Amino acid sequence: MASMKGASALRFSLVSAAHEFLLDVLPFREPESGAALDAFVARAAGHHVATAVVDAILLRCLAVLNKHTGDPLPSLVESYLARDRGVDDQWTRFAACVADGLKYRGVGDISVQQAIAIVEKQYNDPHLALRTLAALVGRRPAALSAAFKRYTGLTFREYVRRTRLDHAGKLLTMTTKSIKEVWSQVGYNYGSNFDHDFKRRFGTSPRDYRARAIHPMMSELADEAGMADEALATTSPHEQAIVLMVDGGGSGDGPHPASAQHLRQEGYALFTASSGAEALREIDRVSPDVVLLEYHLPDMSGLECLRTLRHTHPTLPAVAFFTADWDAYDETDAIHALNAVIASKLCDLDDLKDLIVRLLRTIEVHVDVTDAEPAGTPVSR
Repeated sequence: MASMKGASALRFSLVSAAHEFLLDVLPFREPESGAALDAFVARAAGHHVATAVVDAILLRCLAVLNKHTGDPLPSLVESYLARDRGVDDQWTRFAACVADGLKYRGVGDISVQQAIAIVEKQYNDPHLALRTLAALVGRRPAALSAAFKRYTGLTFREYVRRTRLDHAGKLLTMTTKSIKEVWSQVGYNYGSNFDHDFKRRFGTSPRDYRARAIHPMMSELADEAGMADEALATTSPHEQAIVLMVDGGGSGDGPHPASAQHLRQEGYALFTASSGAEALREIDRVSPDVVLLEYHLPDMSGLECLRTLRHTHPTLPAVAFFTADWDAYDETDAIHALNAVIASKLCDLDDLKDLIVRLLRTIEVHVDVTDAEPAGTPVSR
């Protein structure tokens, strides 16, 4: 049996718990997301893991969650780092940051959800008013105002101001628009009001905020890379591609149900295994296109399993160590030499889908190259 000792075992257990938390907490909704947060903190806070390791895991979780909060400024990561470390411990700071995200995206009142959606689309209208919004969602202004405050923690006016300022922050860092163009574009009528509100929101002037940011050209390049990633993510996977998930770690119950359900809904033919020996049998039985392999298995290491697999299947299927075991990164060279990659379980379901699409593309490349070469010509990946 593959065993882990000391710090590695504790770290693996904590990353496994964080993986399950991310799948349980998303998409943000109440009361399920709040319960998932409470359960994760209660389960994981007792792990006696080095402070730096806990920070790394929690920051990665917050980076994943930030994508589901409307990408606010400051980000959840920035909020975590900015909180007073002398007062709050890591878990208290983490829980507070996630609670902030839930406050704005875990709304359980349908009319408030509709109101927020309208604000997100019409925040740049200087005449956007509570009375107009109430009429659109079919609520009395007083009732909508009370519900809005209860679910978001902000008054309607405060929420609109925050939304405008967050969008202004993005425009300042990602475009070359003048400050006047920015404040007028986000719905302000007067520059003095914008400057005052912006300083209260971000603790600095719009000009200084822009000066501290990455050069706009860098952001444009990042946008282009993001567009490429988005195109990749929306590429249709092979129809009925076969995926084998091998996971006997964490809770010991195999892959998280949310992962399995998501992949089946995406049209994949999904099979699972909970040990290395079972995985090898399933590979021979179902001939998967993609194998997602946990590095830590109950009967052997993932690397041993991969070596055995590659002895009989040198190039296909495509394999990724989808793992909570950070020790896998110590074997990066060996893993790459065996035609496999490493991906952290600290991700969301969209990241998991993107990983599989990328792996399927390596199959396409391999098949294309093999077909193009004469028999006996070495194939380079």
